Amino acid sequence: MDLKDRRCSGSALFCFIVLGLFLGMMVFIAGCTNESPRSCYSRFEYDLTISTTEPISNATFYLPLPVKNGEPMIGTLKLDKSQFAHGNFTVDFVQSPPGINLTGTYSVRNNQPWFLKVSTGRIDPDPSGTSAYAIEISNHTLSRTPVIFADTLYPVGNESVFLPKLDYSQPIREKIDPRSPEWTEYAPISVPQKTLVYADYSASPTTRLEIHSSIREHNSWVKPLVQYAVNTPIDGGGNDYSDSYSWMWYGESHGWRIVNGEINGFNSVYPNLDHPRWQKMLNETP
Repeated sequence: MDLKDRRCSGSALFCFIVLGLFLGMMVFIAGCTNESPRSCYSRFEYDLTISTTEPISNATFYLPLPVKNGEPMIGTLKLDKSQFAHGNFTVDFVQSPPGINLTGTYSVRNNQPWFLKVSTGRIDPDPSGTSAYAIEISNHTLSRTPVIFADTLYPVGNESVFLPKLDYSQPIREKIDPRSPEWTEYAPISVPQKTLVYADYSASPTTRLEIHSSIREHNSWVKPLVQYAVNTPIDGGGNDYSDSYSWMWYGESHGWRIVNGEINGFNSVYPNLDHPRWQKMLNETP
């Protein structure tokens, strides 16, 4: 073999070594990427609005509060009257409001309804179109483990929901083919229901009053992006549920009303906790 041939052979060997080192580095990076920790996030939101198109007077409302473990709660946050203070409104928490009839309501073990009592001498419409009474409460938790996740698959009896519920049936959740072996997926649901509100106020016949309230709980997870690595979009996922009711009325009102609502679960991607990745995270939980 002459000098020229030895140079070509040496170059090929050098290229082979460099290529091997490069492939080994890519495998190492991919391994690090696959084993990088996930961030688990759980968020809870509650809102309540009362709005009117014309002035109303001598108003008293009893409105369902989020209930969990027998207490007014939103997610992991206990509710108290101070969170509902607003302008010239007087508020209180009441478990047995006068004149209520709970016959035929959906029974939730160890949970009874709680109501927010809201009273005021007068409510004027807001010229800007915003609600005369508006409450928004939220909290969230960030962790490296899925144990913080709320039970959004079966929230009634396990998470914050509005009580009482009428004309409600617990839905059967249908599994569908998951898009990742690390996931368990369910078909979305939308379940109609009814609840009770009390509205006592004087108003002109053309006055339109609207009340809306909702609970939303959302779980999600994501693998933090790694610089210079290939990040797989399918790694993140999440699930949620919402419980809501709305009521619209013209003229004055003096008593209890049955109002429409629904429970929704549109995003239903859950961790497959039998998968080694999730098992590793659970085993590392303190």
